[in-house]
Amino acid sequence: MPAFDLARAALRYDDGSRRMILSFKHGDRTEYADFFARLLIQASHQLDLSNALVIPVPLHKQRLRARRYNQAALIAKVFAEKKALPYCPDMIIREKHTPPQQGNYSLRKKNLAGAFRIKDIYKNDFGGKNDFRGRKIILIDDVYTTGATAGACARILKRGGCGPVTILTVTRIC
Repeated sequence: MPAFDLARAALRYDDGSRRMILSFKHGDRTEYADFFARLLIQASHQLDLSNALVIPVPLHKQRLRARRYNQAALIAKVFAEKKALPYCPDMIIREKHTPPQQGNYSLRKKNLAGAFRIKDIYKNDFGGKNDFRGRKIILIDDVYTTGATAGACARILKRGGCGPVTILTVTRIC
């Protein structure tokens, strides 16, 4: 069973969506963030998002330096603004750099062990504006491949005491 409660994707990862995702992710086409956020709003229209926090899947600092932006964070920020939800871009920190591995869940899960942690300010803000205990989490990423990354993030969030974790991705590999 996955650690998250629900996963939804707006599109199937195919020839059409692949071109958009890759140009957004590696080709500096950051203007796609608004379009992708609108797709996620459509994909989430039946979900109860009350009392939810929006969090992007983080990039490791080495990958962030190379890419110059976190594509999930760009989408998550626009999504949160359009839905009037709190946006917490730094709640999860990616401490371990892992190579990209498409389609191999068991190897990916093994490589992701210990890769993520919750930033201390969120663990220590009991009752304050950064308190996530018991709250719904909307975890946003661009592509859902095996679910290993989403599962690793959801596990640490749940260990920290959050409520249900919903994964929203622009595309899903089927």
